[in-house]
Amino acid sequence: MNRFDEAGGRMLQLPWEKNLTMVSERLWLLLTTGWRSDVTVHVQGVTMKAHRLILAMNSAVLEEKLFGQTETASNSDLILADDSPEAFYAVLEYMYGGCPSLVSVPLALRVSDLAVKYQMEDLHSACSLYIVHHMKNANYQVDSAGRLPSYRQVTSAGGSIMQGGGTAEGDQVLVEKEVPPHDY
Repeated sequence: MNRFDEAGGRMLQLPWEKNLTMVSERLWLLLTTGWRSDVTVHVQGVTMKAHRLILAMNSAVLEEKLFGQTETASNSDLILADDSPEAFYAVLEYMYGGCPSLVSVPLALRVSDLAVKYQMEDLHSACSLYIVHHMKNANYQVDSAGRLPSYRQVTSAGGSIMQGGGTAEGDQVLVEKEVPPHDY
């Protein structure tokens, strides 16, 4: 890359050279601005600019999608139709900054699913820690291994769905709510 101006004089300044001294700050700039991005990620109608090298070095699955059998790839679009845009952006935050913005247990669960899908064990572990911490703080019963008790669905006399399960102490816990179907 030629960083000198056309007259061969002073060096051109890259966007981060003035104020961003840490690599993590520079990577965050790349994510938030899309500067020099070389791939557009499409997730359920939402587009995100990214850098194929960052994606590939964090996930073997994404590396295969982006590069396949060749060292270079000509495809500048990555379509991830089945993923949640909010969850995938948290995955990008992890890739570029080492820490996803997990703001809720449901989001952490979706990000954890993507971490498994894209073979990102450290992100999966971070999500698991977040979930366990927030479930404990919400007074859910969590055993010493960080697992929730096994739950089963119970239909009450009024027809509403209840989730029930035993705690380590043997008490029955019932939480009334709608239970969406999951296919894990």
